Amino acid sequence: SLICGQSNSIFGSGSEIFRNQYCRTFGNNYSHSRGDTLWTYSNVAQNGGGANVGEWGLILQKMLLEKNHIPTVVINGGVGGTPIESHLRNDANPTMLSTIYGSMLYRVQKANVLTAPRMIFWYQGESNAPTNYYNNFKTLYNSWKKDYPSLEKFYVMQIHTGCSDANASQVREILRILPDSLPNIVGHTPFGIPGHDGCHYDINGYHNIGGQLYKLLARDFYSSSDTVAISAPNIKEAFYTDSAHQTICLVFAPKESIIQIPNDTTISGIAASIRDYFYVDNDTSSIASITTNGRNAVFLHLKKSSQATTITYLPDVNYNNTSAVYEGPWLLNQRGIGAFSFWNVPLAQQPPLSVRSGSITFENIHIEFIKNTSNQRPTIRMQVLEPTQIRLVICDILGREVRELNNSRLNIGEYLYPTDKLSSVLFLRVITPNGTETLKFIP
Repeated sequence: SLICGQSNSIFGSGSEIFRNQYCRTFGNNYSHSRGDTLWTYSNVAQNGGGANVGEWGLILQKMLLEKNHIPTVVINGGVGGTPIESHLRNDANPTMLSTIYGSMLYRVQKANVLTAPRMIFWYQGESNAPTNYYNNFKTLYNSWKKDYPSLEKFYVMQIHTGCSDANASQVREILRILPDSLPNIVGHTPFGIPGHDGCHYDINGYHNIGGQLYKLLARDFYSSSDTVAISAPNIKEAFYTDSAHQTICLVFAPKESIIQIPNDTTISGIAASIRDYFYVDNDTSSIASITTNGRNAVFLHLKKSSQATTITYLPDVNYNNTSAVYEGPWLLNQRGIGAFSFWNVPLAQQPPLSVRSGSITFENIHIEFIKNTSNQRPTIRMQVLEPTQIRLVICDILGREVRELNNSRLNIGEYLYPTDKLSSVLFLRVITPNGTETLKFIP
């Protein structure tokens, strides 16, 4: 395995936490000497150098040995405080030892394991503004693919709030969406991991990072059965659920995520509520409350109707109107994995037309279409199993609302809604306080 980035890719406690003949590295971290070509036991140092693979890098080796009985080699090329530009390949001299890229590549070549690395981990971005970050990463990614032809997965960590540029939200956004644009990238985020000091982590924090990353690579390479909710929840869709634009729905992937809303808390003397760290456009005070559907959707209930077109989760660096680094609260899934931060995600003006055909059972509602054979006029039959506020809307194929059938609280019982004779597909949107579903009916 290869690891690279800046300080959070290489830092450690400075004390030996594990030493084993089956957990090795080669040469010295960011060495400029061609004589540093010895095999040695992996270790951790405070700030890099020597046979250091980083605290969480060594945890990965330890867990692979103990859980999968696999001997490993990790070569870590991370260097603290370095922008992505410092990591780029010198195409005229790829193994130039005075470059970060060349120093690591030289070690891999001398170790005669050039075709061995199957994965690379990248934890970097604190020293960068968003300008050209994507293009520089793509250049680096293509260089890795060229020089390390056996690479199968590229694990990319989103950076934490703190110790970063004033536009850190935008850098985090680029890191978040990299898997959408480049093959074989697996994204992850450190949010929710305790022990962050505003820039780095204590030993337990780095151990947690290693543990979370281990689950991902064990799933991807070693057929681990521990696969549920090990990925960081990532925003998939954001839209207004109602025509009044007073509720926003955020849908997260993977679908099995069960999003947890944290309680208000006080951290370092600062009273913080998660609702104040969702920015509707740039407004920090527009959300009255937050709920979930008990699964992978979060609902932001606004204080008033909004015409905002974007939604952001988490600040650049600090708590609102303070100079203190933001350290939570966080959105977490059922296993305590933090959700990716996101920046200026577009807000759709109505729910997306993600539909089911036939009939649906949604929350405590069952809905189906009944076709009257005498006049070909379909009727919507809805069975309500618990009293619920329900809005039923017929939509066109673009998801635009055409006709409202109900917008009231319904008691237990059966309800029939005759519709006009259909010559094309009908879409019925069902909206409750806990979520939205759309049903498709073909005449």
